[in-house]
Amino acid sequence: MDPESISIRANAEDPAAQYLLGEMYLSGNGVEKNILETTKWWSRAAHHGHVQAQYDLGSLYSKGNGVKQDYATAVKWWTKAAEQGNINAQYDLGIYYCIGKGVQHKDEQASKLFAMGEGRPLDYSLAAKWWGKAADQDHTPSQFNLGTLYFNGTGVSRDFAKAADLWTQAAEKGYAEAQYNLGDMYARGFGRKQNYETATSWWEKAAMQGHCRAQFLLSQMYFIGKGVDHDIIAAYAWVNHAVKDGESEIVAWRNSMSESLTRDQILESKKLYLEILKNMSSKGNEQEKQVHSP
Repeated sequence: MDPESISIRANAEDPAAQYLLGEMYLSGNGVEKNILETTKWWSRAAHHGHVQAQYDLGSLYSKGNGVKQDYATAVKWWTKAAEQGNINAQYDLGIYYCIGKGVQHKDEQASKLFAMGEGRPLDYSLAAKWWGKAADQDHTPSQFNLGTLYFNGTGVSRDFAKAADLWTQAAEKGYAEAQYNLGDMYARGFGRKQNYETATSWWEKAAMQGHCRAQFLLSQMYFIGKGVDHDIIAAYAWVNHAVKDGESEIVAWRNSMSESLTRDQILESKKLYLEILKNMSSKGNEQEKQVHSP
């Protein structure tokens, strides 16, 4: 790309060229890196309605990169991009409405839904609105977050079935936390008919991605034979994966089990532990190919 020809088009108020020129200054592609020039050209493109420029300009204000950090201005530009269907802007707006960045506070007593930073939420209903739009575009983290709102009845009417529907969409694409939550829904009969086999199936999927709590619950299910056949070897193998989290409850469960196992059982469990570890590594390589977040 010729910087001179791009510059001529940009100065002629071509928003695509303005955005591209901003990108060139950001990366130093054909021009010397200059974040101030990036901000200038993205701002001009954004004012012309260029959706990616609006989102990226908002991100600059969010991070304070090339401009003074200003969450309110970030929200302003993300809103413009989100209204044009930009999925990342819709997701980020949902986050900001939950943590209260760049927005005015409606309820100072409201508890935070997620531990994502400072501030309190303006209105979870607005988070639900934007995550809903992103979820409709099959955005996995938005599906998970919106499911959490429905589960808690935060910003929307509590609806366990709707939460399970959204978590299923995310879980089927490999989102480990959704897989864990969905297993819990089936185990407790929330939003789904109680089914321990389905619960353990989802927990195993999450466990294979290293989700420690799922590994712990899977260990317990193997130990008591609920949803799966009783298998103390598998139970001990899984708790030894879970124990790496260091949670006292899991450590106590592992220690209690180790006292009841024979030496041969422990050795057999160790072989299964290593086999699981190998399969987890293979699963992890496949998972890296999937994009779950912007």
